[in-house]
Amino acid sequence: APSYTITEVDLPEGTEFVSATNDETSVSDDSKTISGKLKESVSGEVLITTDNSFVNKLPDAKQGDLTVEKRVTHGSLSGQEFKFKVILKGSFEYNGSSYVNEEVTIYDEVNPLIVKGGEKASIGPIKWSGEDAPEYTVIELDTDIAKNISVVNGSGKIAEGSSATVATFTNEPMLVGG
Repeated sequence: APSYTITEVDLPEGTEFVSATNDETSVSDDSKTISGKLKESVSGEVLITTDNSFVNKLPDAKQGDLTVEKRVTHGSLSGQEFKFKVILKGSFEYNGSSYVNEEVTIYDEVNPLIVKGGEKASIGPIKWSGEDAPEYTVIELDTDIAKNISVVNGSGKIAEGSSATVATFTNEPMLVGG
C-alpha cells in the first residue's frame, strides 16, 4: 500500500501545536509531521487512510483590567461626574465578545464611562492569549465645570494580573467670573 506524510503548516494565529497522531505514529515535537501507510478498504477496491489527528491549543489565557482614576484639585469637583471614551485595540475578549485584530470603542460620547471626581472606575476583565496584550486609549470628554491639567497612562498596553492598569486624569475647576 502507498505511504503518506502529513505536515501541519501555517497554524492559525495565536495557536500552538500540541500533537499529531495516527494508528502508527504519535508526534509532539515541532516537526508537526506524521507518516503512515494507506489501508485497503474491506472490499479491497478503494484505498483509505488511517485516522489522523492534529491537536492545537491557545496559549494560556491572560487577563487584565483597566481602571480610570479621576483626581481633582478642589473639593468642589469631588463627586461630580466626568465622562470618558475608552478604546481597546488588538485581539481580546471583553464583556462576552471576542475581537481579532480590531479597534473597538468600548465607551463613547453617547455611552461614556462615568467616573466621579476623587474616585476610580474599572471597565472589567479583558482576556487575551499570547504575548500581545491589547492596547488601550482613554480620552476625557469635554466638560464645562473643569479643565484637565494632567494625564498619566492615558494610553498603552493592558497589564496582566490582578493589579489593574490605571489611567489617571487630574482636573481643576474652571474659573468663573473675573
